[in-house]
Amino acid sequence: AGRQAGISLASQPCGGRGANRISNGRPNGRVQGFPATIGSWCKKLKIDYLRLPISSWPVVPKAQILLDAEFSPRPATRGGKNIVTIDYLGIAADEPKRFGQLNDRKRAPLVEFGIEEDLCGLHCQYEGILGPSYETSCRDGCWMCHNQGVNQLRLLRRDYPELWALLLKWDTDSPVSFHPGKRLPDGTYEPGHSVHDFDRRFELEDMGLVPQDRTFLWQMVEDMGLLLGPGYWKEAQ
Repeated sequence: AGRQAGISLASQPCGGRGANRISNGRPNGRVQGFPATIGSWCKKLKIDYLRLPISSWPVVPKAQILLDAEFSPRPATRGGKNIVTIDYLGIAADEPKRFGQLNDRKRAPLVEFGIEEDLCGLHCQYEGILGPSYETSCRDGCWMCHNQGVNQLRLLRRDYPELWALLLKWDTDSPVSFHPGKRLPDGTYEPGHSVHDFDRRFELEDMGLVPQDRTFLWQMVEDMGLLLGPGYWKEAQ
């Protein structure tokens, strides 16, 4: 039988870090907010867990020991026996740009067996273990992820309004922007955008006032805000 999968509604984003008063993993009375695009603290949470000794992990059947060991970045022991650790990565055969990280200690079974991403998805669907998020999206992961694209955010707002409302609350609490600004190759600066910015954009899309394709410009949202009046967005919220 396949495992049931679904969206988990945590009380706070990414294990609680986004809304907790923390900095560098220790309480200090400050809300840290959304992770940065590079060097994000949410990835550090995963790495910190994987660095724990395997002996501290939950007890599992003997056949599962090697599977557990795959996720430890250093040699480990259990039951007095040394375990050679190997990382198995979910890289498909049609993702050659990701092959560079593979070696004897980092292997990709899908690559070794020549299984492409679509075929893997079809097999999971046949076995009844395909995550429900893949039914409407090509991406899976943390639902509140700051790295997800516009299409994924649009689906989140449409299909899970209660989660979108929670993300809007976190957006208000966060001292940093959901999508931070960045310096472009030509030297100009592209400002970041908040969850509320995306909410306004999607509302205008629903009204047919801005396009959903590549012709969209954030200036359109600003222009429509001026046209609708300064109090429109406040009243809509």
